[in-house]
Parts: sequence; C-alpha cells; structure tokens
Amino acid sequence: MGFIDLVNVTKAYRKGDREVVPIRDLSLSIRQGEAITLMGPSGSGKTTLLNLVSGIDRATSGAVKIADVDLGTLSRRELASWRAHHVGYIFQLYHLIPVLTAFENVEMPLLLHRMSRRERHERMALALERSRGPSWPIPRFSSPTNRRATSTGRLPRGSSDFCRRSTAGAGRR
Repeated sequence: MGFIDLVNVTKAYRKGDREVVPIRDLSLSIRQGEAITLMGPSGSGKTTLLNLVSGIDRATSGAVKIADVDLGTLSRRELASWRAHHVGYIFQLYHLIPVLTAFENVEMPLLLHRMSRRERHERMALALERSRGPSWPIPRFSSPTNRRATSTGRLPRGSSDFCRRSTAGAGRR
C-alpha cells in the first residue's frame, strides 16, 4: 500500500445533457516521499485527480485513500477538517490579500489552527525564509516568490504537502 492509493476510481459529472468522465477506473499507488508529475492536455483529468486526492471532490465510484484514510467514508464536516489539517494546495492564481504584507498573508490561514502566537510567527518566518531568504521587512506581493512563501506557511503542523497545482509554463519547452 502507498501513501496515496486510488482503487478503481471513476469520476463522472454532467455537463448539460451529456456525461463527462475525466477519470475512468483508475488505480494508482504513490509511496510517501515519492514525487510524481501529472501531464496531459486540457480536459484529460489532471485537476480532477488532484481534486479527488485533496478531498475537494469525491469519486463517483472506487476508493481514494490517503495515509490509510478512506476519503469516501468521511462526512462533509470530517472531510473539511481533514483538508484543513493535512492538505496544502497551491493554485496558479494565489488569491492573496494585496493590502497585507507577505508575513500577514502567511499568517491569515494559520489563525484557523490552534497554536500559540510564537509558534505561528516561527512558522511564518520559516516559510518566508525558505521562499526568499531572511530579508526584512517583507514587501507587498508582486512575484511568484510570494506564492511560494504563503503556500509554505499555509501548511498546518505535521501536514503532508502532497497536492501542488501549477500550470505556469505548462506546454513550454
């Protein structure tokens, strides 16, 4: 068994009067620490797969298991809690609050977790240092570096950073 296991997963949805099936009977196992790349043309199911393993969407059939947790058995509330504690999802458009500094944007989602102010600030400083070096004061947002800073800081304590989504540069060589 892997860290991420999909067993006979199908995802179907309706678009108007037709059924779209971006993922059909997919079985996949990814070990903890293993890095993979999803590649394919638009509409091939890349985002659908990431939405399934991050708990944003549910499979129509089959099982999606992350660290032995079957996401299909969790209630909506349990799934929301699981996502908040275990998933870091980096979007191409990072929807930051432009009037806040990088430090404040990193802090915002951490306020949802029970941790001391000191622990929160340590995580924020580490995230910002990892992404751009220990330069202070941190300026307002203007580059992809800031996306890295905030996404690193948004990961809860002990979480597994396994979902990263960016199409920047996709298709270019």
